[in-house]
Amino acid sequence: MDNSTGAAYKYELNPPNLPDSSADVSYSDIILTLDWSRTAEEKGYYQSGFEMNMQMPRSVFLSLRVGYLMGRTEEGLTFGFGLKNKRWSFGLGFEAGKELDPRRPFSVSYEF
Repeated sequence: MDNSTGAAYKYELNPPNLPDSSADVSYSDIILTLDWSRTAEEKGYYQSGFEMNMQMPRSVFLSLRVGYLMGRTEEGLTFGFGLKNKRWSFGLGFEAGKELDPRRPFSVSYEF
């Protein structure tokens, strides 16, 4: 049996072009998360995350992500990015392992 609970806070940036007012960003938000999770026969652990989403020109949506898994001997820092354009999306990440070799997950998807 798996148990988890968490909270998230989403903050919309207005105006969205905070670092560079000449950038073509039409929407931007930040999401902060904190979760507690426990899998069957393992002790529980906390994880936190930060994600910044930006609507770029030509309907491209860019997401930048950073996370940290606390109390896990196998895992720790994670980061990555995602791109989405209409129905296509692509994601690439990096998971720094404390005791395991780093992993580089990626995904490509299409919505029907």
